[in-house]
Amino acid sequence: ESHMDLSKLTKADKILFGTGIVFLISTFLPWFSVGPYDANGWDISFLTGGLPFFIVLAMLVWVGLKLFSTVKLPTELPPLFLAGGVATAALVVLRLLMGYHGVDRGFGLFLATIAALGVGFAGFLKFTEGGGDLDTLKAQMKAKANELGDKK
Repeated sequence: ESHMDLSKLTKADKILFGTGIVFLISTFLPWFSVGPYDANGWDISFLTGGLPFFIVLAMLVWVGLKLFSTVKLPTELPPLFLAGGVATAALVVLRLLMGYHGVDRGFGLFLATIAALGVGFAGFLKFTEGGGDLDTLKAQMKAKANELGDKK
């Protein structure tokens, strides 16, 4: 008996699944090349290749658990998906903009950037699907900052 229920997947889950898988694969493709030599997302820097890989992997595992298991997962994670998606997109776009020692950017980096932007969008959608809105998030962050400020 299979527990896979595709109806459990939201639009954000589907976008995350598609772009996330493409992103994970793209970290192993050439991000930079000099002559015959290529460097992938793992060769360049953990911060812009490895860390986003693990953030996206964690997000995909979460969606996979929702799809393949009957475990009841907590639902108060939309801000984490937003943060994970935005962090992934920001780190990869930063790498694209910064380049790497003036060498040519490879197709893997462009693919990773497009996929990371998709992951960021999916994170934002998961946030809004979970009832989150940016004004509420800003208010919560401001309240938390004030709370921390009062403790000093």
